[in-house]
Amino acid sequence: MYSGVEHFAIAAKDTARLAHWYRDLLGFTVAYDNKREPPTFFVRLGAGSMLELVPASEAARQGRKTNDPGLSHFALSVGNFEAAQADLRAKGIELRDIREASRGVKVGYFDDPEGNLVQVIYRPEPL
Repeated sequence: MYSGVEHFAIAAKDTARLAHWYRDLLGFTVAYDNKREPPTFFVRLGAGSMLELVPASEAARQGRKTNDPGLSHFALSVGNFEAAQADLRAKGIELRDIREASRGVKVGYFDDPEGNLVQVIYRPEPL
């Protein structure tokens, strides 16, 4: 009946800027632009994973820590952690809280331009 997670949504103050940032820095493609003002975008990475970027309300953004209740982060899988770290560094993005988890899994975090937490994860063996 259920076949997977199609997308996660991020409410952004500047959806166009964020869509271009994910495209230009991380290799996402723009799958959909509703051409409205302000626009809504779907950006895709790989065969199916997407982010929906919707216009945010005027409400103030609430601060949160990684383990606060609610959606914490989304993760980008990589085949080589060190190469991804070097690529991000060359683009001005520093990973933080880097650690090795069980079974050789490596993770690190960074924030996108609107403060959304993104995890970079390397798994030598899929779950």
